[in-house]
Amino acid sequence: MIINLTDYETKALEIEIKKLEKAILETKSKIANLELNKLTYELELIDIGISEEEVINHLIDFVESSDNPKEDLIALIEELDELLKSKEDRPIEDLDKILHYSTIGVSYVNLRIEDYQKELNLLNNELMKLKHKRIELQEKKVDEIATERKYKELLKDE
Repeated sequence: MIINLTDYETKALEIEIKKLEKAILETKSKIANLELNKLTYELELIDIGISEEEVINHLIDFVESSDNPKEDLIALIEELDELLKSKEDRPIEDLDKILHYSTIGVSYVNLRIEDYQKELNLLNNELMKLKHKRIELQEKKVDEIATERKYKELLKDE
């Protein structure tokens, strides 16, 4: 069949399913892009000689040496925001700054990935509900067709 314009309710449901499937693909694409950027950045850190152990030790030192790590971290985030807003290409040569900014950046990306994964779970749940509703509609339609057949058979028999 080339085109089927018989069932409005089913077509409307199919549109909703396609919209959700599209949103799921877009969300997966966003997650993949974030993961790619994160891995690329981590590779750059490895290229300049920063190890995971250095990052862990740096974080431990940062927390232990700070009187108020939360306020110091907020100040670092604001400093990084200002640096990014300035759009100047200034190389950062201070290893502590590189480690601070890297930790903040990767943590932010991880949080974004988590948010998108939660959104993806919600979209998938909604998609399952709609697919279940589609099955119910199909069962209803099959029942209607079966009832109509029985009715026609009864008419023939009379």
